[in-house]
Amino acid sequence: MRDFAAGAAKRLFLEILGWTVLAIGVLAGMADAGLNDLKGAQDHFEKAVKYDRKLVAAQQELALTYAKQGDRAKAEEHFKEALQLAPGDGPDRLADVIE
Repeated sequence: MRDFAAGAAKRLFLEILGWTVLAIGVLAGMADAGLNDLKGAQDHFEKAVKYDRKLVAAQQELALTYAKQGDRAKAEEHFKEALQLAPGDGPDRLADVIE
């Protein structure tokens, strides 16, 4: 029983660590975007989406980053993905993409 509990604790720790690293990556991408380092932001958001495609914030921020770089096709792709994941979280963000 003790080995099972230790294994479960280790798995939980690694899962929390993975989510922490992911959150830091998204925040770093937002910081890069704020500094107008769109390529740096894109890299951070792409890594986050690669780790977890269901991360709505990363999909939205990646869409905005692509839109700011003039890549409307990729912006639309990621915005549609975000809308599928969180249908009610789109209208305000859509204005940012199509401006």
